[in-house]
Amino acid sequence: MYEVDPSDVSLPARSFVKKCSTWSRWPENPAAATFMMEANLKLRGLGTCLWAMLLCSCAAIHHQLPADVAINSDAGRGNQLVVMLQLESGEEVPFVVDTGAPATFLDKSFEPKLGKRLGTWQIWSLDTATNQETGMYVVPRLFLRGTALRMSGSNIFTFNPALLFAEKDRPVMGVLGMNCLEHYCIQMDFEGEKMRFLDPRCVNSAKLGKAFPLIFSSEDPDKPDLIRPFIRCGTLIGEKGTNLLVDTGCDADGGMRPALFGRTNANAGETVQFTECVWGGETYTNITITTWPTQFQQPNTLGLRFLARHLVTFDFPNKVMYLKRVRSGPLPEENAEAGGKLAAKSAARFLVSLKQEGLLPGWSKQDRFAASAVTGEFFYPSPDFHGKQLS
Repeated sequence: MYEVDPSDVSLPARSFVKKCSTWSRWPENPAAATFMMEANLKLRGLGTCLWAMLLCSCAAIHHQLPADVAINSDAGRGNQLVVMLQLESGEEVPFVVDTGAPATFLDKSFEPKLGKRLGTWQIWSLDTATNQETGMYVVPRLFLRGTALRMSGSNIFTFNPALLFAEKDRPVMGVLGMNCLEHYCIQMDFEGEKMRFLDPRCVNSAKLGKAFPLIFSSEDPDKPDLIRPFIRCGTLIGEKGTNLLVDTGCDADGGMRPALFGRTNANAGETVQFTECVWGGETYTNITITTWPTQFQQPNTLGLRFLARHLVTFDFPNKVMYLKRVRSGPLPEENAEAGGKLAAKSAARFLVSLKQEGLLPGWSKQDRFAASAVTGEFFYPSPDFHGKQLS
């Protein structure tokens, strides 16, 4: 058996460390030559393995994103955008994807599974003119097609969806708000009826349409994590220099504050129609605007009916929204009922405004809904925690 003399292998080893393309010399001792060949191959193999492990690690991070998910065919056609999420038990739950909600909600029927109640809040619905008491709990894990969703904060709120979505044709048992959505780059393809989760590091912005920088804002300084996305842009009816809330929970083309009523001759709580408008340099037709009741200090909004005319990409990690226009008019409605939903909501909001002015028969201006154990108030579909005590 041949003995390996260290003096025979030291020079090739030094040459290898210096990344020479060829060895300076091969040892004449056959055993030493064999040793150096094996060492060379092992070191190269180790480098290959380390590089492969790095690539696998990057791929694992990328694949933590949820897979593409189907959305309801009537999203943007009079209904909100709904996806199916799963609880840890595997139970599937329909959630509205709502960029206008800073928090996430779950049907109150799940309260026995959520543990101890941590607090109580008040929810007002602009759509149904109702309020309700809601509970605050530790947030459970939510999954989309087997992938756990990231959440900011530690709380989830329960609600009675029948009081918020009374006019909807499909069941809703949850609201997926910005405390989850802010972690993702989400593309909403209404024509293809898909919602995609993109890697924000690999977004090809040149193919995504016009870019709108997003401003994350919280109306409550005590809760800076409860954010909503705004863009600095004019309203759909031409008001310039305003902050528009991008609200996928609003199923009209948009909503506006009472200060703009003079532009539309609309009363508080009504829905008004425009044959066309110019926004972002593009002309759009058949525009439906909801006017907020006077008592609700809601921001001007850009709603789902308008967004659904585009391929929409919310790159929340990089705070950019992309709109690639697909059509000038709204998505075709599937049935005649869908066309009357916004008109029905207009009537409901108008009744609310009459009540607040003391003009609704059978109601005084001071009448209010019964509530107890309330420590704050919350507005839906454009929620704001005001953090004030209710009497």
